[in-house]
Amino acid sequence: MTIRAVISILLFLSITSCVEKYWPQVDRYNHVLVVDGFLSNSTDPATVNLSYSSSINEGVFIPISDGIVYVVDNNQLTLTFAETEPGVYLSEDQSFQGQIGNSYQLFIELPNGNKYESEISMLNAPSPIDSVYGVQETREIPNRYLPQQIVQFYLDNHSDNSNTCYYLWRLRQTYKYQSSFDIDYTWEGEFKPFPVPDSMRTCWHDSQVQEIFTFTTKNLASPIIKRFPLNFCSTDTKELSIRYSLLVSQLSISKEAFDFWDAMRQQNVDMENLHSRQPFQLRGNIKNIENIEETVLGYFTVAGVTKKRIYVDRPALPFYYMICEPDYGSMGWIQFEPPEYWPIYLTMSNSGALGMATLYECFDCQLEGGSLSPPDFWEN
Repeated sequence: MTIRAVISILLFLSITSCVEKYWPQVDRYNHVLVVDGFLSNSTDPATVNLSYSSSINEGVFIPISDGIVYVVDNNQLTLTFAETEPGVYLSEDQSFQGQIGNSYQLFIELPNGNKYESEISMLNAPSPIDSVYGVQETREIPNRYLPQQIVQFYLDNHSDNSNTCYYLWRLRQTYKYQSSFDIDYTWEGEFKPFPVPDSMRTCWHDSQVQEIFTFTTKNLASPIIKRFPLNFCSTDTKELSIRYSLLVSQLSISKEAFDFWDAMRQQNVDMENLHSRQPFQLRGNIKNIENIEETVLGYFTVAGVTKKRIYVDRPALPFYYMICEPDYGSMGWIQFEPPEYWPIYLTMSNSGALGMATLYECFDCQLEGGSLSPPDFWEN
């Protein structure tokens, strides 16, 4: 989950929760600088996202463009960043990889002249991910007639480095799914055969898992993690309907970064106790060089990273996501549909009857957020 997403959720919960233990001064956090920076030893470019927080009534992303962003390491080498889209800055040296044991400091200059810097952070050695795996489970949910069928994902790891004991996990999920029908014909004032009936039926959906996952082995007798719970997927959605992939990025972070992200995790998930702790009492590792009293939200995270990707085929479980039913009975009225609704997609039954559907999603999988092209890494 990005820092901006966490802040938006916390602002929302601070106002909408029915537990009236604390009413935060949310106006205090309007138009506050939000920094979400990440640098690692991986081949992924170092990134820094700059934005201003918006009011809870607006809930919009306010990017900061035309900033000057760079990172300096302990050898005084400078890594410059270029803005690739509004508020998003990537390292200009695409071959850059952070070096284990080196320290890094982020510097930012905004168009208004304000200058900011992060604390100096060392890049810790990554630890191996021994395995990531899914387990079929059921969950009892209040007021639900049937238990929820899920695949719960777990992680095992170990560390050979005594200095690596604080972890943050970031997850990205990709799944293959289908719409309910092929498009056999369209109605556009007349019936027209669709050139490739199944061309809009299969998609791949790719997204960041929004939960925050943290853990420390500091107080364990042995630096080994077994069966650590990550995200889960239920059969209420199409995520597991054909093939699902989970990419786990394991970040070996400092104690200071762990304290920040673990506190963000607790404030994000602990709705009942949220108001016993003031949201945003957390201070990240970014400060205004000339005004240390200015509130700055966010964190510059430096970490050693290990990644592992797994695939899960459709499990032998009952599925409960919506499956469209063709509407054959309304075909007699199709000639009265106005042109603004054209093209109307139609499917053909085994007997040759044409049918419509209420939702375009029944025919076009892209309308459920996916892409018709598989990602480069996808394995069938």
